[in-house]
Amino acid sequence: MVIAINKWDLIENSEEQRKAFENQFDTDLAFMRYYVTIYVSSLTGQRIGQIMEKVDYVLENARREVPMALFNNVLTNAISVNEPPAKHGKKVKIVYGKQVSTCPPTFNIYCNNASLIENSYIRYIENNLRRAFDFKGTPLKVQFKNKREYYELKDETLKDLDLDINDIKKFNKVLQKIAKETNLIDKNVIKTIK
Repeated sequence: MVIAINKWDLIENSEEQRKAFENQFDTDLAFMRYYVTIYVSSLTGQRIGQIMEKVDYVLENARREVPMALFNNVLTNAISVNEPPAKHGKKVKIVYGKQVSTCPPTFNIYCNNASLIENSYIRYIENNLRRAFDFKGTPLKVQFKNKREYYELKDETLKDLDLDINDIKKFNKVLQKIAKETNLIDKNVIKTIK
């Protein structure tokens, strides 16, 4: 979101007025503090050429892809500072997360019981993501999902590939044989494939 404030040529003490506008926006738009502002004058042409630069900047942020390992580092740090609150004596255990789409950047976080996650904790994770990565000007979507949904999706993907368990076992045996005969494949990789 880019907010262009026009008729800036009519404002005296523009720096003081700009701060007043920013404070007012922060109050009125508290639900979307990620906005980007630009103060322009269509009459004088002041900063008109910068509007599209701001729009491109916001679009670049909306298309930003965060590597899974980096996202999980930020997630782990956020959890270590503030764990999800327990509810009815039940504790939420977050397994991992990943970015699933862009425009807006959308992140799925898999845990044992997503129904226990409060909106305040979702905002906490979103704020941590905003501090770690430049998402200025674009909304973020953070979704907590039950890890069961991840495994169901994974099973569906395997079905789509039309692989059965026997094919996978045969593939593992071939990899093990190659690993024994050569040093081209790390034996630890084979263990993780099993």
